Amino acid sequence: MSTTGDSEATTTTAATETSTTNRKQPFPQGFLDTISTGWAERPETLPPARSRAAFAARRRHALSAAFPGERLVFPAGELKQRSNDTDYRFRAHSAFAHLTGWGSDAEPGAILVMDPLPDGGHEAVLYFRERADRTTAEFYADASIGEFWIGPRPALAGVAADLGIRTDHIAAFAPADGERVVDVDADLTRAVSEMRLIKDEDEIAQMREAVAVTAAGFDDIVADLPRIARHPRGERIVEGVFHLRARSDGN
Repeated sequence: MSTTGDSEATTTTAATETSTTNRKQPFPQGFLDTISTGWAERPETLPPARSRAAFAARRRHALSAAFPGERLVFPAGELKQRSNDTDYRFRAHSAFAHLTGWGSDAEPGAILVMDPLPDGGHEAVLYFRERADRTTAEFYADASIGEFWIGPRPALAGVAADLGIRTDHIAAFAPADGERVVDVDADLTRAVSEMRLIKDEDEIAQMREAVAVTAAGFDDIVADLPRIARHPRGERIVEGVFHLRARSDGN
């Protein structure tokens, strides 16, 4: 972004140090003075709990019984850089998604922690980066997480209501001695993997839906075969038709 006029002092506000964006550049003071103003208020209505939340709670309860008195940690994983400021589409760790019900819409960098309670059982806490206030540099300067670039991230209260799990800012998370971390602790990793071998009603419903959507995608291709056959690059039409179904009905 270029500046015009000597009256506009230039202030360098780089993206966060961990960002991979190439949009680290000076911002004119006029931009900084106005970028955080004039935005509509965010809706404060909390969502109802998703149906999957109850199934995830049962899975956590079963895992709690298998590891009494131990702290269990399940990171969702981070974004993987594809090129420069472009990341691959995020996919949360399977154990994290299975135990939270937070799948394709999960926040990169989130961590599920199951803390042991004195009287037995565990309390689940979901840590993730709270959306930035619009007055902060993160709002506009970081193309990987800034609301100005990717839209608003979920709020702590909204996710807590959606998933039925207590939430806290990622800054409040701290590792603890003796904790078990998935993919680090062999016993925990084996336990959560074996849990997924037996599907519950929710997982069976998801599998059936995936099969139905896949079949519909092939039906779409068959219905468009005349156009595909006439087109000199028909294989691209096949790809596009199926991809439309996958992106509209899939995750």
